[in-house]
Amino acid sequence: MGRVAAFFRRYRVAVLALAASAGLHAAILVGIPPRTEGLDDEPGMVYTASLDPAADFTATDAPPPAPARRARRPHAKPRPVPPPEAIAEPIAPPPATVASAPEPKPPEPAVEEPKPEVVAMAQPVAPAP
Repeated sequence: MGRVAAFFRRYRVAVLALAASAGLHAAILVGIPPRTEGLDDEPGMVYTASLDPAADFTATDAPPPAPARRARRPHAKPRPVPPPEAIAEPIAPPPATVASAPEPKPPEPAVEEPKPEVVAMAQPVAPAP
């Protein structure tokens, strides 16, 4: 019994909301008048079907038509495999002009102008003695 009491104590807001909702729905459903037939004065379209008794419904001797054959998807043609000699050949050596080119010189560092001292340009905080 302690578990049930702990459950209701823990979820008391949800239980109260559920009870209030159930009471409200019950009051609304009791207050709705029963359905009357007087509201539907206009009958809608009425569909009827009849079979012609003179029609012949016997099965014919012709077999049912054969189902249409599905078109086959064309398969891709396999690519020809190159001979193993063409695969194993090394890549051509680089041209001789690249090997004989002189090495580039490293860039020279840019010369910066010396900046004036920031302390020398500052105003003195206290007067000199």
